Amino acid sequence: MPGKESEIRVVSYVQAGGQQVKLEALSPEQRQELATWLRCTYLNALYEGRAVFRPADGAVSVSKERKL
Repeated sequence: MPGKESEIRVVSYVQAGGQQVKLEALSPEQRQELATWLRCTYLNALYEGRAVFRPADGAVSVSKERKL
């Protein structure tokens, strides 16, 4: 398809309260909480058995059971 460009649109959703919610609809605090959880989850998987990462004291806490 050398002369034709198509636009790619990406929409992200998260589970919140048992429903799918657009990432854009989350409050800044909820987005920060999600980012912290994702970062800690990624680092814990990457360094499994060598280090444990948690949110810093005073940072937004995240738990798997908590609903956004």
